[in-house]
Amino acid sequence: MFRGWAKYKPTLTLFHSTSMPKSVNVLEYLQKNKLDKFDLEVLTSTPTADQLDTLVKFIARPPQGLPDPGFSPLPKIPATASEDSAESKQILQAILAQLVDSPAADVQSTASLIKLSPDRLKRPLTVDWQSGAVVYGDKFDAIQWIISHL
Repeated sequence: MFRGWAKYKPTLTLFHSTSMPKSVNVLEYLQKNKLDKFDLEVLTSTPTADQLDTLVKFIARPPQGLPDPGFSPLPKIPATASEDSAESKQILQAILAQLVDSPAADVQSTASLIKLSPDRLKRPLTVDWQSGAVVYGDKFDAIQWIISHL
């Protein structure tokens, strides 16, 4: 009776650059380790403003147990800090600087910048939208952690 229902497969997204050897290596690694466990979305475009906002939130609070995702250590966001606080704005700038060369002051403006100059986006970025994990570069331990937790 339920045979026709397809099993849900999570989607991993790779923000990819064909001209970057690290990005090509990550794409090959993901394709080799896919094993019908997940769908792979390969994007050569830049993230939308909403996606960029989500990436910032994922980087600010990575899943527990994720090995080194390739980002510099960030100060922790105090639970009591509002989005408009100086601390939050400083942390936002630190995160945006890890995703984009010379980011703007906020997510919307930064998204507009990278849309005009896509090479400013630091790639490759591997994203598991379900668990909230983002990996920059060819950190295969972290990518494997994502795959094993799907």
